[in-house]
Amino acid sequence: MTLTPAELLLPVFRNYNEVFTARDLVKVVSSSGIKLTQKDIESSLQNNPFIFELGNGHYITKSAVFTGSYFSIKPTAFELQNNCLIVGHRCSPFLDPEFNPCEIYFLFNDIVLPKKVVKIDSDKAIDYFDLFGEEYSPQYIASDPANEKLNIVENDFILPAEVYLTAYDITEIKEKYGFGISDRFLCQVENWDQGVVTLSILNDALKDNIFNTGDTGQKRLEWFFNVEKCLLESFDKYGPLSSIDDQFARIVFDNKDLISVPWCGSFEEYYRNYKKEVSIEYFGVETRLWHKGQIIPAVGIWNQSEMAKIESNSQNNSSVNPYYTLPDFVFDLYITDMIWSNKIDSVKLYDKIFPDEFIPSETEKKFILLHITERTAILQKNYNCFKDRPLGFLRHKMLDLFSKVSWLVYKIEVARCELKELPQQELVILSQLYNHLIKMLDTLAKDVEVTISQDEADSLLSSLEGMTMNFEDIVGSLENVINSKRFSGFKIV
Repeated sequence: MTLTPAELLLPVFRNYNEVFTARDLVKVVSSSGIKLTQKDIESSLQNNPFIFELGNGHYITKSAVFTGSYFSIKPTAFELQNNCLIVGHRCSPFLDPEFNPCEIYFLFNDIVLPKKVVKIDSDKAIDYFDLFGEEYSPQYIASDPANEKLNIVENDFILPAEVYLTAYDITEIKEKYGFGISDRFLCQVENWDQGVVTLSILNDALKDNIFNTGDTGQKRLEWFFNVEKCLLESFDKYGPLSSIDDQFARIVFDNKDLISVPWCGSFEEYYRNYKKEVSIEYFGVETRLWHKGQIIPAVGIWNQSEMAKIESNSQNNSSVNPYYTLPDFVFDLYITDMIWSNKIDSVKLYDKIFPDEFIPSETEKKFILLHITERTAILQKNYNCFKDRPLGFLRHKMLDLFSKVSWLVYKIEVARCELKELPQQELVILSQLYNHLIKMLDTLAKDVEVTISQDEADSLLSSLEGMTMNFEDIVGSLENVINSKRFSGFKIV
């Protein structure tokens, strides 16, 4: 399988700790025998989750930003009673959010902390993961190897009364150093790529106390105040980012001298005890940090110019061509689905892919139909119907929903209405559904040689059912606005 430029660059993005330009990376990768053009690299840098843009064509990796960063963890009474450290969301955003929390390496006096499994009430367990977003907490808990027998899909993603968590054993630290309720761990990222963190003890009982008095305590109270101030500024400047982790990461990047300091508190403590104007609010089917009690809009001061540009392009191009915006891998998946169904018909496939509102020229339509015919001949040669079970049915259901979602997106693009006129939460959910489906389809396209079990397929089908319900909940509201604009246009004419 041919790797994309972004995949080839992944080791660099995870380990390069200097400010760089696209031209710099051409030299870096060429020294490793990888040939990529500057254009390849520039495209890989766009919206890349592993980097921050500095401006003027300069970038820096998350590895560079977070390596050496300070953050702290204050163990709870439950952890101290059970001689353990439960990680959960507490390393966010300082480590890669893709890391399973129980895969992190903690070093204390150059020794890796051993692991232990603890039994805990589900409600208490969720408290350790909710800053990933409450919608993801059960999935993080279910993915812990200690819960390998737990199948949350069968229980509609509801956790049992008690679960198990893989934690880190701090028995020796408690016994040897008298670690207690007033103490915390000061953490420093040793290796971002590998998820290595060094721990030291901040014994607050010797200096201040658990109520944050004294010089260090006052600095920590100021730290909590600065977190709130930085978050509020980030809402106005960047809007709701892709996740709660991403919002925290942005304020650390923009304000590292205020946030990553040896007297820091923790984001967990801030959210539990010190927040005033910030809360976790629903953003479509997900959650984000936002102004307390306010609905998060899809369009705001942070993206008005970008939205205006999109609307202008839509209004200046009465025939937006979805053929050129549909990713190649999705097009191939549609063709593979046609082969799987054993009903080879280029015209019917064309009708499935493109909405009725799309009216191309005869030349364009002939070109698209020819492309379908050519790709069908190529993909048929290597198609194996036996390997495609139960993947075929799953792909078919994904594409059915994707067609409906992408058609609605296209209708909005050509409706010539301002995005702020559309129902905001419904618009957010539509965007989230589109992006989730693209990611799911991309995974199917990349893992063509991988077979999945029936249980895995059932789990994905269950997720699809939920997404279908979400789509059915929003489609009416959005189409009502689109149709009203269409009829309004007829009246003007």
